[in-house]
Amino acid sequence: MASHAAEAPAARATADTQQARRRWIGLLVACLGQMVMFVNITQTTAILTPIQQDLHVPGSTLVWMASLYSVMVASFVLSAGTVGDIVGRRRIFALGAFLLGGGSLAVSLSSGSAGVLAGEAIMGLGGAAVLPNSLSIVTHLFTDAHERTRAVGIWAAVSGIGLGAGPIAAGLILERYSWHAVFIVNVVLAAVVLLLTPRFVAESRHPGRHLDPPGLVLGVAAIGALNYGVIDGGHSGFGSARAVGAFVVAALALVALVVVEARTRTPMLKLRLFRIRSFATANVVALIAQYGFVATAFTQVLYLERVRHETILRSGLLLLPLMLAYVVFSFVAAPLARAIGFKATLGIGALLAAAGNLLMIDQDPSTSLATTGVLMAMFGAGAGLILPPVTAVSVISVPHADGGMASGTVNLFRQVGGTLGATVTGTILTSGLTSRLPDQLTDRGLPPSVAEKLTAAVSSGAPASRASRALRETITAAVGEAFSGALHLAVLIPGAAILAGGAAAVLLIRNRPGQPVASPVATGSTQVAVREPDPEPQLVGAGTAAVGQPAAGYTAAHSGPSGGEAPLNGMIGTVVHGFVRDGTGTAVGAATLTLISLQGTQLGRAHVGPDGGYALTAPAGGSYVLITAADGRQPQASTLVVGEEPLGHDVVLSGAGGLTGVVRDADGGKPVAEAMVVVTDVRGEVLATHTTGESGAFTFDELVAGTFTVAVSAAAHRPVALPVEVGDHVTRLEVDLSRGAVLRGTVRAGAGRRPLPDARVTLVDAAGNVAGTAITDDDGSYAFTDLDSGEYTVTASGYAPVATSLSLDGPGRSDHDMELAHPDR
Repeated sequence: MASHAAEAPAARATADTQQARRRWIGLLVACLGQMVMFVNITQTTAILTPIQQDLHVPGSTLVWMASLYSVMVASFVLSAGTVGDIVGRRRIFALGAFLLGGGSLAVSLSSGSAGVLAGEAIMGLGGAAVLPNSLSIVTHLFTDAHERTRAVGIWAAVSGIGLGAGPIAAGLILERYSWHAVFIVNVVLAAVVLLLTPRFVAESRHPGRHLDPPGLVLGVAAIGALNYGVIDGGHSGFGSARAVGAFVVAALALVALVVVEARTRTPMLKLRLFRIRSFATANVVALIAQYGFVATAFTQVLYLERVRHETILRSGLLLLPLMLAYVVFSFVAAPLARAIGFKATLGIGALLAAAGNLLMIDQDPSTSLATTGVLMAMFGAGAGLILPPVTAVSVISVPHADGGMASGTVNLFRQVGGTLGATVTGTILTSGLTSRLPDQLTDRGLPPSVAEKLTAAVSSGAPASRASRALRETITAAVGEAFSGALHLAVLIPGAAILAGGAAAVLLIRNRPGQPVASPVATGSTQVAVREPDPEPQLVGAGTAAVGQPAAGYTAAHSGPSGGEAPLNGMIGTVVHGFVRDGTGTAVGAATLTLISLQGTQLGRAHVGPDGGYALTAPAGGSYVLITAADGRQPQASTLVVGEEPLGHDVVLSGAGGLTGVVRDADGGKPVAEAMVVVTDVRGEVLATHTTGESGAFTFDELVAGTFTVAVSAAAHRPVALPVEVGDHVTRLEVDLSRGAVLRGTVRAGAGRRPLPDARVTLVDAAGNVAGTAITDDDGSYAFTDLDSGEYTVTASGYAPVATSLSLDGPGRSDHDMELAHPDR
């Protein structure tokens, strides 16, 4: 007995270690899939020049080659996240890897611009499938808030590795092969992801999620039209009919999307999530930061290639300060945010990134490579302190059930930002080059007519090998100066935008947003979801402390020399403080908190103020129970372990909603009495049952807000199961039960056709599934109830078996007698 007791903890420890190992390997696979999609962005940008020279494509088509992939990702990323929630995130993630590999193979085999664009579009669909589902896989693997923040930071940092690896891999391949071979890298990486995913990534779904076709169509229309307007406007003028029409379509589609998503029962994008200030701000900052990141990487690659005339490989290597700084500071961001909070982390990141951008305005052909490297490192460090934290904020600011949608939403905003970074920057550089180049050429003594022809040739990628050496040098110098001028505007826009985004983050994002963790602390039968503490609460004391003001003698930042004891309401002890909020992050301003000992003695009591803040004191270190209650909400109880330091503890009070409804007959609409209604949670646990009366009505009071399954069954009717989302109010549900067909009969045997007891009767439907089995009574009778209409095969066995086919046309009784033959009779 003792040996078994000693082995049990060791076995559990081993199992926990193996589970943790699989979690981190699953994170590695998800990150590798994400890296595949980011490699394509910079590797395509790096080889635009050889593609243009080989295929002789005009500048507008070149911008589409650089941005179509990102446009497709941004257009479908949110819908792909929803589809992953429905059919399985691992399955859609693997499908995305397959499309990334297939699209890359198509590009590598293409011999024209149409083939390149088609392959980029396929890769974009794959990237849209990989991106949100890889993040959902990560957030599903890691449920602890701190561990999840770290994992999301690693996931976000990998995008920098992919962006940095793209031009280096492209340069190495181009040393010996053509640009077609560059895309084979994606094929190999995608194949590795496909091999590892089934083994190390567990399948996960969101059972209450549904596809939203109108939202999908309108979202694609809005994003696609916006990007088309930017690209076409940069080529033919923003006042052109096509550009204006595209922007009008984008605006109308966006308005329609908001209206549709606000009214549909199964939205692709829950607009109520944007009521959470931290979530809404984080998504906007993510868009701005991703715009700046892609725009800066785009401009620096082209600056190194076209202004400084570096080779593609050398340009990729010179881009490493940006990418390495981004990766390093992405890993640093998570512990830094825990130490100083999200506000300071994002503020520092915005200042670094904006400074790096704005100082790039002075870059020209004579700028030293050391200066360029420092500026890129500054921007990369700043971006690393912004993108991973805002991604984590958006996920941990919402209820856990909405984590998948939150990850899809922040990826949508990031991809829209990245797409605009490619399209807007490409448009600025293309139009800036063509507008400045004629003047640069004429300033060098060329006639205006020749300057216009040379500008057209440069825009289409025509080779200058036939020109004289002196003319080639003149064109090279003029292109460098013209491109430098266009670059200045291209880096000014993201620099200013990131400054504005950083200010918004400091003002509007909670310093330590949190969400319910997956493993609640239980006291009795009540569960409480604990949120990360916010170190800057506006404390509400107990007793004499004024509502909405800090308790006497205590501040959130410091509580005395030791940080351990602080007077509160005449007591000396350790302060427990935090906020009380509902599932959407809104303060619950009428809650009461009671602190009791484990023996049941009341030790403290506090009322929260309008901001949801509270503070009370525990008399000494130890374990206590905190009870939180408010009118119309499910009370919560949680165990607190108090030490010498002030303890931050936020509480989530779910609304005590209700579910009411009626069960009716689908054919006649009459109430169904004696129907059994069962409510289960997402784990399948039965929460409540009810039997309907003559009116067919049922009521469940004080259900916690969330997603449930309601199963209804009644005699002579087909049972049904429905997903129901209960909010902070009474939800009404009408259930229609279809009548089932009834099959009865008698099994007989022998010459006298006597009823045969204990014979087995099996009913099989048209698909080969066993619909039911029965054993005949003493009178040889059997019966099957609640059957669907359709074709069946009924088999009776007792002596030699007999099987016959029959058809049930609908509700009602059908009789089918069977006779078994016996060789001795």
